[in-house]
Amino acid sequence: MQTVFCPSECYNGHAITNKCQCKDGWMGECCNKDVNECLQNNKLCNPNVCINTVGSYKCSCHAGYEEEDGACTDIDECSGNVCDQICTNTEGSYKCSCREGYLLSDDNRKCIIGNMCKNSNHNCDHICVSKPDGSYSCKCKLGYYEQNNSTKCLDIDECLLSLHNCNQLCINTPGSYKCSCKSGFKTNNNGLNCSDIDECADISIHCDYQCKNTPGSFECLCPSGFKLLSDKRTCQELPVTEKTEKKTSDSKLSTGYMILITGVTILIAISVGIGIVFIKKRIAKRSSIGAIPSLPHSLSEDLGAATSGLNFEFNRKLQIVQNIYHVS
Repeated sequence: MQTVFCPSECYNGHAITNKCQCKDGWMGECCNKDVNECLQNNKLCNPNVCINTVGSYKCSCHAGYEEEDGACTDIDECSGNVCDQICTNTEGSYKCSCREGYLLSDDNRKCIIGNMCKNSNHNCDHICVSKPDGSYSCKCKLGYYEQNNSTKCLDIDECLLSLHNCNQLCINTPGSYKCSCKSGFKTNNNGLNCSDIDECADISIHCDYQCKNTPGSFECLCPSGFKLLSDKRTCQELPVTEKTEKKTSDSKLSTGYMILITGVTILIAISVGIGIVFIKKRIAKRSSIGAIPSLPHSLSEDLGAATSGLNFEFNRKLQIVQNIYHVS
């Protein structure tokens, strides 16, 4: 008990000669102020809750607990109908949840059919699609396909599967593809077709004499008497020695041709001589039988046929030589 000076009435205590002896739980000059025991000693009701009262205090259990035999025990809120679908009891509290296909409403108790993909994509690689029955499915973006009914999406190789409209080259990209052209070509405005580049119209292409455009490329030309160097652009005049060698080569070709003609002629002459000897032998054989006033008609025919055959053979071999050396 506390004794204090009190000039007037002693409210919550005993007056002793202008003094006031306060009861427990009170303080002040005249014992008129309540003592908050819970503030003075925060361990007064540990581990429970201290509640201050007028002139005293009391210990109480935390929310979710109840006093039983002087101790605080957890209240099983799920024993009552507190959740719409699923109730999970926790220490001093509880938690409501919903079955697959339902969402917990804002009051954290009721369950409603809602967007299953609103708060989670459920590990879908690309798109989570909520269904009216409260379930969901995964969907892939354009240019991808679903792997074995899973949540994974794989790229479609349009180039490998010939699912493109490229005119020349196809380059696969994630979810799509792009077209390209071979060297010497360029893509048109539609990005699909390729057209030839006229390199000769490019001022950076320098041909000494003349530029000739070709599909996908170009070539440089030189005038007569010049040759194209290894850079494929520069023309160089042929040296006099090369021109002389070319004329000498042509002269040698003509000489060879004449030698071959002469050789063929000699062979034909020999063939004619052999034929005449053969005919004379036949005449001598017939003369042994008797005098012959004139050459038999059959022998005349044989001689004419032999001569005609030799002329044919000469002409045939001459034509072969002409074809070899391209002469007429």
